[in-house]
Amino acid sequence: MKILLVVAMAGLVFTACGPARKLPATTTVIDTKPKVVEKPVVTEKPAKPVVSIPNPNPNIKMAGINGRWKFESSSERDLGKPDMKAMPELSFNEADRKVSGTTGCNTFNGFFFTTGELFNFSPLAVKMKRCADVSVEMYITGFYKMVGSYKTDGNKVYLYHKEDKNRYLVFTKIGR
Repeated sequence: MKILLVVAMAGLVFTACGPARKLPATTTVIDTKPKVVEKPVVTEKPAKPVVSIPNPNPNIKMAGINGRWKFESSSERDLGKPDMKAMPELSFNEADRKVSGTTGCNTFNGFFFTTGELFNFSPLAVKMKRCADVSVEMYITGFYKMVGSYKTDGNKVYLYHKEDKNRYLVFTKIGR
């Protein structure tokens, strides 16, 4: 029985393999023509890498906005006379284009940008703490988002609303 099993297995092996089949011939085409690769023609020097410059136009000088400024008034709203410690302040650093200050309760910092009389603040980072009266703060921070131009006049700076120059804030210089 063992012999019969071995013979059957051998038969299966030989019949499964069967004769080798011929595969169709394939044609391989080799392109012997040289490829022409055109090099780009450089007529100018390569561009210099873009570097972030704090002052986008150093030829335009700001008219004395550097230093500390205390809020004086608003053209559209009477904010009353809050405590002098609670008066909004701005501090401008022209060299770094940084602005910092107080809203009357919370402190903030960010950047400002100018071109001629055009002026705007970057989004300001405001440190939020509980304030007794937030009406002045809400008005001031909301107005800062809408500033579009400015003007200095002696020891005063006027920040104008970008859509209506009849709306503005006035700050008085208090220090360097």
